[in-house]
Amino acid sequence: MDSVRSRRDDNGPYVEAGGEGPPCRIEPSYGTCEPVAVIGLACRFPGAPDSDAYWRNLVAGVESSRRFTREELGAAGVPPAVADRANYVNVAAVIDDVEAFDAPLFGYARQEAEILDPQQRLFLQIAWHALEHAGYAPRHVPHKTGVFGAARLSTYPGRDRMALGVSTASGLQALLGNDKDYLATRVA
Repeated sequence: MDSVRSRRDDNGPYVEAGGEGPPCRIEPSYGTCEPVAVIGLACRFPGAPDSDAYWRNLVAGVESSRRFTREELGAAGVPPAVADRANYVNVAAVIDDVEAFDAPLFGYARQEAEILDPQQRLFLQIAWHALEHAGYAPRHVPHKTGVFGAARLSTYPGRDRMALGVSTASGLQALLGNDKDYLATRVA
């Protein structure tokens, strides 16, 4: 499969995935609302560095979770007694290159970027790619652009600085860099 294409025929719009298998139909339903135009798309998932790879994986039924060896678990700090338990699941969905963040591109000093939750860093990068996919230079978008995003509660070590309290510069910086509620704000 080479790409994902949007098509329209007498029955309405549908998505065609590289010509393999039947097309997936998308039925328009706007109710009383105005439709929203999605003109750019970007994502990163385990086993899929972009939206085309993600779609190919979905269509092909690719399982992107991976099983870890005992050695990998040990290197990650999982005690052998835990890894050897019969009910221990040594499988995870891992996104590649989460540490590859171009801090200067986004105006961050290295130290500031290090305390940002990886979810926040990835979301910044993906938003940038979505704008590029739409054909816009990310710093020069001439239109109002909505930012919608979600993240889970951060467990990233940079969050530990929040214990200092938001009345300190480090505590406030850690809060802004790690709290899920600032995800869309950071991009906007």
